[in-house]
Amino acid sequence: MRGTVKVADLERLRDELFDSQGTVEFSLSGVVDADAKPNLLLELQGTVNLTCRRCLGVVPYALQVQKRFVLMRLDEDPGDVSDEAPDLEHVPGDVKLDVIALIEDELLLQLPMSAAHESGDCTPDAWNTGATGVHSPFLSLAGLKQTPGAEEN
Repeated sequence: MRGTVKVADLERLRDELFDSQGTVEFSLSGVVDADAKPNLLLELQGTVNLTCRRCLGVVPYALQVQKRFVLMRLDEDPGDVSDEAPDLEHVPGDVKLDVIALIEDELLLQLPMSAAHESGDCTPDAWNTGATGVHSPFLSLAGLKQTPGAEEN
């Protein structure tokens, strides 16, 4: 199965982003591994826009995901998975597998905890000068600040 998903259609992911622009291409295929267990191979790629933690501007973030899922019976125990590869996960096999939810889950797991521009690429001064057309709420508060010894009205 191959396709493209609009970021705007992924509600949980959209809530974590700067905007809902962009698409993610996906490929999902089924294989049987060396242990005769059914696997799903998921590949995702695209770019989403994150919010910079310093300047609150847009940070384009490229996503490239390759993940393998070992499908198990509902009553099956995966055993000790601590020594398995990080791109491998055991999931219960279900004929009603929601592919879009699986894609969205993997995209959410790939997002950084805190996005930021590279050093020197931010424009934090734009918030104070109004150069972007957006005024900082702190500028308004600065106008309320009184100098020591000034009389209250």
